[in-house]
Amino acid sequence: RTNFASGCATMQRFLCSLACRAPPLHRVGFGCRRCNTAAPWAFEFSTHGDKVLVEYDLPEELPAPAVAIDSFFQPIRDHIRTGPTEPFGTSALESLRNAACTLQLLNDIRQQATQLADEERVMEAIALTTTNWKVIRGVDTEILSITARRSYWDRAPAWAGMAGLTAAVGAESVGVPELYLLILVPGGLAINEIVMQRTRRWGEHMKSPYMYGMVKAAFQHQISRMLHDTPRAVNLGKLYHVQRDVGLEELREAIIEGSEGRFVERHGHL
Repeated sequence: RTNFASGCATMQRFLCSLACRAPPLHRVGFGCRRCNTAAPWAFEFSTHGDKVLVEYDLPEELPAPAVAIDSFFQPIRDHIRTGPTEPFGTSALESLRNAACTLQLLNDIRQQATQLADEERVMEAIALTTTNWKVIRGVDTEILSITARRSYWDRAPAWAGMAGLTAAVGAESVGVPELYLLILVPGGLAINEIVMQRTRRWGEHMKSPYMYGMVKAAFQHQISRMLHDTPRAVNLGKLYHVQRDVGLEELREAIIEGSEGRFVERHGHL
């Protein structure tokens, strides 16, 4: 038993050391079209048909999570303010109304995430911020997508965990003795350690007083979204509306000035 425990511990340290030394694949040119190391978020904006697509790389660490969360939405809001609004509607007025509602949505998400960070629920704030957001107008017309690009290195622990779980279930179903399944224990411990190290690098949120929420958010951010990042759709028409008496030029000037919120009313919960 002592030898087996010692072997498990040695294997765990070995796998963790490899994980900590290996560079993220996006650093060496895999799956990254642009990388901005000077900022915590590396955004890339593009337009596909009637949709504005925002993609970004997940930073390796967030030494000041609250500041990074607050700064996440500003480049997106600036792009919407200064960019063309044609994708947001079929007419000039409709486009401006949807643009104003989208800006208000981003501001509401920022406020919720900032409030979570102020309550020391930083991991939950990060999970909310990096959600795969899809903004919809009308019935099902997508006008804005905000998506994180996850490299092979980002996904490796989740894939390894799923492979190990599949192997364990398969081995159990064919009658493999449980003793042989113990060889999966070092790998599981190593995956857990990698996830914990990554979580710690995203701030001091391990001290969160809301342990259940922190664990749930960490699992969502580090594991489940690495396997499949389910979009969260927000229909603007069901959540916001612009006051009807606001004219085209007045709304355009408000958007440019950043004061469109005074014309946007919310009639639902995000």
